[in-house]
Amino acid sequence: MLAGALVLAVGAFTVIFQLSKKQNSSLTDDPKSVGQLMAAGKKLLGQGRFHDAIRELDEAISLREKHPNALSAADRKTLIQDHRQAHLFSDLLNEPLEDILFQAAAEPDDREWQAVFSDRFKGKSFIILAGTRRDNSNHWMLDYDVFVRDKRARIDWENLHLLRELHLDQPQRLLLGARLANVEPEIGGTWVIRLEPDSGVLITDPEAFSTVLSVPPEGWEQVIKRQADWVAEMP
Repeated sequence: MLAGALVLAVGAFTVIFQLSKKQNSSLTDDPKSVGQLMAAGKKLLGQGRFHDAIRELDEAISLREKHPNALSAADRKTLIQDHRQAHLFSDLLNEPLEDILFQAAAEPDDREWQAVFSDRFKGKSFIILAGTRRDNSNHWMLDYDVFVRDKRARIDWENLHLLRELHLDQPQRLLLGARLANVEPEIGGTWVIRLEPDSGVLITDPEAFSTVLSVPPEGWEQVIKRQADWVAEMP
């Protein structure tokens, strides 16, 4: 009789445990919490707490995949944009592009330089504010000069997918970030900075941007506002 009571008690406890587990799981997977996670990530992004923002936004993206209808199309774009900006800001270079070019040109051993670049700079991000212009092939590129030892170097903008996606019809100032793929000399000795093609990100969060620069460039607020409108209209 006692054994039977014990079995019933254990069985009842198991049922209660499973119900509690399901309730907790349903709370965790509640579509409403996607918006909460997104809002928390955006707040952390604006505070400059980029790694914390990534954690919240990662969870929001993961939860949204389980609940595709949890966010509107506009909110989904905002979530992805905030996520990309948080990752970009979290990996910013600690030194100017010109200093990296100087280090590259000063290293006589190309294999040694490539090892240094891979360890310290590859995949790191940077942000620039620059006007756009068309090159000789009628492609849009950023009008941004870099030099090494008083000689003009260049940034290879041609493969940056973002510039193709913007469909600009006239020159504009852009505030954007990208990631380094390589820094190497071309035939003829000109140094070129190559970028990861899919790494381009328009900066659209003014609070986040203001946390990474002590003296933001003139006119950046208007540029960010215009870019936020562009991102909202993108498919």
